[in-house]
Amino acid sequence: MAELTDAQLDDLIVALRLERPRRGPGSRAACGTPGGYNRHVRAGESACAPCRTANTVAKRGQRATTPLDQLAPIPHGEERGAKQHRYRGVPLCEPCRRAELDGAARRRAARKANR
Repeated sequence: MAELTDAQLDDLIVALRLERPRRGPGSRAACGTPGGYNRHVRAGESACAPCRTANTVAKRGQRATTPLDQLAPIPHGEERGAKQHRYRGVPLCEPCRRAELDGAARRRAARKANR
């Protein structure tokens, strides 16, 4: 079969009264793309391996795009500060470590009191 140029393909589509594939509502995301992963999730299915891989790569790319100096400052001395340290892959400072331990002790004491 001969290869068609884009112009010849357009003419053929018009002559046969076909529609070009379009994106948007009603179109189906291909497997192996982040959109394909989302299609699996919305359908309540477990995603196939190519879709999981594509989604993982896309998410890693999103996280890696924000330089640490552009993120909001870490609230040191609070439990959420410890979470931010871990999320960013930065070692915990002493005030955040202490706040995290104090919060865990507070929750443990509350559970013990409710028994």
